Amino acid sequence: MAVVERSVYRNWQTVPEHFWSGEIFFTKGFRTFRELGNTSLGARTLEQMHLTKDMIKNMEVALQFKENSHPVTSIDADCSGSHVVVGSEGDRSITLFNCNRGTIHSALYSKKYGVGLVRFLAPHQILHTATMTDSSLKWSFILVITNPFADTIRLLSMTKNKYIRYFKGHTDKVQSVAVTPNGEYFLSSGKDRLTYLWESRVKVPQTVINLDSGTHVTIDSEAKIFATASSDSVIRLYDIRNCLKGPFALYDTKEEFLARSNWTGVKFSPDRNYIMLTTDCGYILLLNTSTGKLHRLLTGFEYKEGVNIGACFLGDSNYVFSGSEDGRIYVWDLDRPLRLGSNLDFEPFVLNGRHHHPCRCLVFNPTYALLVSSCKVTKFWTPRPSDAKIETATNVETE
Repeated sequence: MAVVERSVYRNWQTVPEHFWSGEIFFTKGFRTFRELGNTSLGARTLEQMHLTKDMIKNMEVALQFKENSHPVTSIDADCSGSHVVVGSEGDRSITLFNCNRGTIHSALYSKKYGVGLVRFLAPHQILHTATMTDSSLKWSFILVITNPFADTIRLLSMTKNKYIRYFKGHTDKVQSVAVTPNGEYFLSSGKDRLTYLWESRVKVPQTVINLDSGTHVTIDSEAKIFATASSDSVIRLYDIRNCLKGPFALYDTKEEFLARSNWTGVKFSPDRNYIMLTTDCGYILLLNTSTGKLHRLLTGFEYKEGVNIGACFLGDSNYVFSGSEDGRIYVWDLDRPLRLGSNLDFEPFVLNGRHHHPCRCLVFNPTYALLVSSCKVTKFWTPRPSDAKIETATNVETE
């Protein structure tokens, strides 16, 4: 049964070219994305490009999309890198972007259920996976966690405009979802203080974990380990194949500076060496996966007390990107030496350009060396020549 309204840009072969020239932001009309020359995302794969520090510092806006009238509240990239999806709770919309063409693939509206988190299912089977490697494929699936019926997770076909499967088990709002790279399993946690492990082909959960506290979840890049980050300031690591045996590692992180913050998200770094915790008090925590010890405490960005700010790793795990309340993108170089005996890193650099509203959602797409960030506007950032102007967190001029 179709339950979403559909608005598909079927013939979008052209997109507005928005980019920076020196310090002037302008629109150069409509041209095909393949004709954008040096701004073409299709040519910017990691196989063809090694991202140096200067290239990261000089990333600028190549494209922007003004599809949402309310802020984007969730973002995800599929494993192939070919698509990025954003969800807006206010618009009750799901917008799918083609990263190769630099266009909007489709926009769907769930007026009945609303939209909370959105996550791709990794490529697995055609009826259950996100196979959006090119526009000729017939199936694309996204996990949609919706509101007000937020205790049910729905599997949505973006091309058939219908829900394929319903995953029921939670009795309160779902607040975190993580998917294995192969799409075979995914985790969910809710305000009911339960964490479920699901097989994507089965409607009922395979495993239930009760932690007696609010929890965020993440799965490592090899789908061997998953972590739960609980509101009691405890990190638990599980073997995904033997999670019923309980956690094989437990890290209690009740330091003084952590006690004042609420965790808003958790992620493994791509190389699995770090666990990143985002908070609502202006800090991003990086823990050593093997020991649970604090590796770095990232700060120096604008934030609003009690509000979630998203963050992500570069593909090689050497940099962390963060949104901010001032609309700018802040970046920390994890290879930069810190003061002896200190874990505090308060000197990020800032990308050229900004959002005009708070930026709270962003994801890095390593396939195209592409950073995607959203407020009400979704922006595609790509590397620029190394002689571009560089802003630092201490010399940013007010617009």
